[in-house]
Amino acid sequence: MKKPKIIIIKGAPAWVVTFGDLMSLLLTFFVLLLSFSKITSPQQYVSTFGNVQQAFGLQTDVKIKPAGALDMIAMNPDPNFNAKALEKTLNESVVPRFPPEDMEIIQPEVVRTMDRVTLRFNGDGMFPSGQKLIDPRYYGFLDEVASRAAKSESNLLVEAHTDSRPFRNRLFRSNLDLSAARSARVINYLINSEPLDVNRVLALGKGAYEPVFPNTTKWGRQKNRRIEISFVERMKGSESQNLKQEDAARIQAPGDGKGDSSNQRILPSKP
Repeated sequence: MKKPKIIIIKGAPAWVVTFGDLMSLLLTFFVLLLSFSKITSPQQYVSTFGNVQQAFGLQTDVKIKPAGALDMIAMNPDPNFNAKALEKTLNESVVPRFPPEDMEIIQPEVVRTMDRVTLRFNGDGMFPSGQKLIDPRYYGFLDEVASRAAKSESNLLVEAHTDSRPFRNRLFRSNLDLSAARSARVINYLINSEPLDVNRVLALGKGAYEPVFPNTTKWGRQKNRRIEISFVERMKGSESQNLKQEDAARIQAPGDGKGDSSNQRILPSKP
């Protein structure tokens, strides 16, 4: 018996299948280009692109909620804060209360910026070298500052600075400690001179971390040994109307690893 003859029917070559797939994709691509050419507005583009995503099974409605989002609080400037008028008052009423014999040493100046008016002067006259006690000759000047602060709704910020020369004695281990003690001493004098709201005043000791001039010269070091008394605008619209958070965090220089930092913040207290 003869074996059955097996007939093998050959199909199209393998490359024809690949070629057919390629043509199908090209046709789809050109149809897509044609549909895009008729889009005349961004809204039509978004709608068409969304339809394409849905056709391919892609998710189109994705909502992302940021973790730990912060609520923004509207802060409005104080309409009663007049920096220009305050600058004039300090120049005409406060600066003349400095001891006349020290004017060449302390070289006072009034600086006005966007949210504050600052009275800056050399601290060598008010404080003897290495000490925190205020020279009694400056009581009249501080009384005038306290009087102006009591009449104003501004916050009051006192900053004490030193030069970069190392300092240490039995009372203070560093320039930072000395500057902190001096700023606290000024604030305590002011709140005992006038009934100031202690929530509106702040003392900062910054040591040598904020020089205004290089400490490489005697003149520069003298300029850096300074006291700054700032009348700071109070921002309305928030419960935090004082300046503790804003100014206490302005400088964050490295300390000595023992809890020291570039700022020492001292809240005033009655002695």
